[in-house]
Amino acid sequence: MRIRTSGFLLGGLLVFFVSPCRGQEAKAGKDAKEVKHYVEPYYPIADGSKWTYQVIDHKAPKTPGAKKQLIVLVAEKGEPVAWKKKDSAETTEWVATFNLRVYDHDKAADKKSLYEQVALADDGVYRLSGAGKKIEPYLCFLKKAPSDGMSWECKSTSENAELKGGFVVSKDTIAIDAPVLKGPLPAIKVRSVGFHVGGQELHVESWYVQNVGMVRQRVKVGNHDIELILEDYQPRP
Repeated sequence: MRIRTSGFLLGGLLVFFVSPCRGQEAKAGKDAKEVKHYVEPYYPIADGSKWTYQVIDHKAPKTPGAKKQLIVLVAEKGEPVAWKKKDSAETTEWVATFNLRVYDHDKAADKKSLYEQVALADDGVYRLSGAGKKIEPYLCFLKKAPSDGMSWECKSTSENAELKGGFVVSKDTIAIDAPVLKGPLPAIKVRSVGFHVGGQELHVESWYVQNVGMVRQRVKVGNHDIELILEDYQPRP
């Protein structure tokens, strides 16, 4: 099974295995006035936002003096999608999406990137696709206004692999050695519970700080143990 690293990446499941869909892509020329632009302080995504993370492979051999491995996530405006709200009337609206371009910090010139698509809806942040493969139905990796004790269940498929399990939120404090984070800061931690991808158990812990986004993530699956730690965050230019 191939593992792709990017930011639950990407705010959500960061290491993601990457297809009835909750929405469909909008037709070109959709009136921008009709598109909803929801906001979530723990996931402050906007066109041009950029996050840089150090990638730590806890299973790899340790090499003294080795250079840090960095990946960069850049948000780019995507096409809006038709979305059914979870209300009594199942109202349909158009919501904004973002394509997250993920690339190796030291190989930016080769233009090789992975893409993931996310959307901010009325009830949370959803992953729509990863590495070009659809996730159906869309997978919620962060609820709107997350609070201590909040939990939810997910059941989706991507390229015939079932993504099934739950997530629970808890309060936490985190200190990251990055210019954008000075001293210990209040955070929320989203932890997977009984989550499986294609039958294989996946353990994910993601930490979010308001007005910054995901600052740390640790993913354990099979023989892999990968951690992302925020190095830099540049909000919308």
